[in-house]
Amino acid sequence: TAYKYSGAPTQLTTVFSLSKWEVTGVLTVKDGYLSVTWGIPFKESKHAILGFDTNDKEMLGLDIQVYDTENNTEILKVGFDAVATQDLTLSWDVNGLGNITNLRWSGRITKLLNLKISVYYNSNYFDITGSWILGENGSLVVQLNKKVDFTLANITSDNFKLQGHLSLYSDRKLKIEWRLGETGFFTVYTFGKPVGEQLNVEFGYGQKQNNTHRYGFKLLATDFLNVTRTIQWDTENGFVPRIWILGDKPLPNGWTAKLLWNYKWYEVMK
Repeated sequence: TAYKYSGAPTQLTTVFSLSKWEVTGVLTVKDGYLSVTWGIPFKESKHAILGFDTNDKEMLGLDIQVYDTENNTEILKVGFDAVATQDLTLSWDVNGLGNITNLRWSGRITKLLNLKISVYYNSNYFDITGSWILGENGSLVVQLNKKVDFTLANITSDNFKLQGHLSLYSDRKLKIEWRLGETGFFTVYTFGKPVGEQLNVEFGYGQKQNNTHRYGFKLLATDFLNVTRTIQWDTENGFVPRIWILGDKPLPNGWTAKLLWNYKWYEVMK
């Protein structure tokens, strides 16, 4: 845990050892609070956990390395350029083949730029890279080097909601981008390759009424094909009289998209 209230960015470097583990951390921070916790697979345990909390304040420049001195192996590396979080926790299991299962995400990230996570287990590395900006305008990028099932574990508050499930192939990249305004859009990019077996994401933003946020969208794909689609809309007097897919290309079979505007759901027609 680190605190800083000096008015200027400060770089902190620390190295410590615990049994056979050597941990090196380099942190460049603005004023605020930072707490990092972790647990890694060890002996019979297949479970790993990583927690990061900045008390919803943006922090800059973190690099953490965990090194196995007995086997001369870097087993965990985490780094990013900018982040603001609230009680964020990532956890996962690793099976005997080195595959990642039961990956879960709880807490909230409001901003995360150039995240890189690398975990070594069973002679293989599992990597996650991505960027994340949340709010009325936002984007999410996920890039993995192993097949993984990824669950967004009902990240929610009075003004925000994100939940869903992704089943992604290895060596694939996915980007979702949105702008929730009177003329808005959300776009799905798969960068020229089929990216997975299933996509199910729901995003909500704005004060809730009857347990429904004011704005948001849902994406469901049971046949996760190679697509780039932008769904755009106009509003008039608080309603959505027009919603369309740019380029006049329909959604693929197995895809469903819905827009939430002023507490009312609109389905994008194929």
